[in-house]
Parts: sequence; structure tokens; C-alpha cells
Amino acid sequence: MAFQSLSESFKILRHPVIWIAGLLCGLVAGIQIYFGLSGGAAAFYAERISIFWMIVYPFFIAATYGAIKSDDYSLKGYFSSGYAGYFRVLLPTVLIMTFVMIVAFVMATPAAISGVLDPLMVAFSLFFVILPLFFFAFFYDTAAVFDDLKVFECIKKSFVGTFAKPFLVLQFFFVLILIFLVIGAGFMMIWTGILADQFEPLLLMSQDELNQMAENPESLVALLGDYGLKMTALMYFLGVFVFITILLPYKAVFYKNHISEAKIELNIPETEQGEYDEKGRWYKYS
Repeated sequence: MAFQSLSESFKILRHPVIWIAGLLCGLVAGIQIYFGLSGGAAAFYAERISIFWMIVYPFFIAATYGAIKSDDYSLKGYFSSGYAGYFRVLLPTVLIMTFVMIVAFVMATPAAISGVLDPLMVAFSLFFVILPLFFFAFFYDTAAVFDDLKVFECIKKSFVGTFAKPFLVLQFFFVLILIFLVIGAGFMMIWTGILADQFEPLLLMSQDELNQMAENPESLVALLGDYGLKMTALMYFLGVFVFITILLPYKAVFYKNHISEAKIELNIPETEQGEYDEKGRWYKYS
């Protein structure tokens, strides 16, 4: 079923607007990696770009899902969907990220006090808090757009839908990981082939020299040179672009086909039925 959703999502890729989110995400990622590796003032701008993109990106997620939901792939429809669903995606994203930051802070506090990082504490927080949250809340953004749900409701819908079909969701993640590995391995091979001349000195180094270079990333950056950094940023851009462009429609189609049908209790109070008379008195219908 996961592969069937993937096959359906590939058909959606014929619409150019579906590429916008992946294109911009890849562009930002490429700029970040180039500025980050360049060091100095460029690293400062890389951090600012990251913060800006975290605020803007939910707009393009909502726009992509909205276009798929309405089957309107015009530019006007795309940006209208982004405008309508922006806060529906942004607010639960902020909530989830805040929760993760609180967990990280709580887990890091004992290490900060004692000066020793407990591997068991790190493993506990990763496998029993972060990963389960990622797994069960993964479809919160699709729930927010496709079912027009509010902050807590869309997170709840993701949990309920995933609990209802855990093995099917595992299939989804298996396919997603497979896509990630194929794309990553492919661009890694292209990257190493392009920069074969830059990496040639590594073949002549001893094990001790390689260990020293591993401990000092700046030496590896110097080995790549400006050309190597640009090619690294380009490969990173292409890899992120392809992955995100496949991910969003795949996730949307899978949610629409399998998770959206899950029912949740929204706990909406019933509205009393009645009317006011000419003196302003309220009469409830029996």
C-alpha cells in the first residue's frame, strides 16, 4: 500500500507547483552548507537563514498539501492554499519543537551540573521520547490541512491514525528511508566522482594523518577548496530538492488514502437550540 501511494504521488509531480517547496528547501540547504563550511561571517548568515526558513517553510508545506487536496495546481491556487493553511501548520510545528526543546533541556540539565554526559539518559530520551513523538506526530501537518484541524486536534489526529494502522505507517517509513538512502547514495557517488582530484591526497596519508584531519574539519574544508565547497553545496541542494519534492506528495497521498479516515473525538460542546422572544428571554427547544 505504501508503494501504491508512492506511485500515485509520482503522477502529481507532473505539476510544476509541487516542485516549489523542494526547490526552495534545497536552495536554502545549499546556501546553508556553503556558508556554514566557509566559516567566519558567512556562518553567521547561515544561522539567520535557518531561522528565517523555519518560519517561512510551513507556508509552502500548506500550499503543497492544499494544492493536492483541492486538485488546483495553478499558481494562484497554490499560494491561496499556503495563505489559508500557514498558521494551521506553523502553530503545531512550534508546539512540537518547543516540547522537544524542553525534553532536551531536561535531559541535558544533569549533564550540565555534573559535567558528565550520561549515554543512558541520551539513549532514553532518543528512543522513548523523541523517536516515538516523531513517529506518531509525523502526519500532524497533513491532518491540519486536509481535515482543517486546529493545533491540538491535528496532533491528536496523527496519533490516532498512526495507532490505528501502525504496521502500515511502518511500511510508509520503510519506503521513505529507502528513498532517502537511494537519493543519498546516488548524489554521494556523483559528489565523490566530481571531487576525485581533491580527495586524491587522502589516499597518500597515513592513518595518523587521517585521524588528525577527522579531528580538525577545517583541514578537510581547506582540502576541498572553493570549488569543492561549491560542488558540495550543489550536490546538497540537488539531494534535498529531490527528496523533499518526493516526500511531500507521497506523505499527502498516503495520509489521504489511509490516515484521514481515522476518527477522533474533538470534544466540541453541543450548541443549545432555542430562540429569544420579543422581550429578550431565551427559550430552549425541548
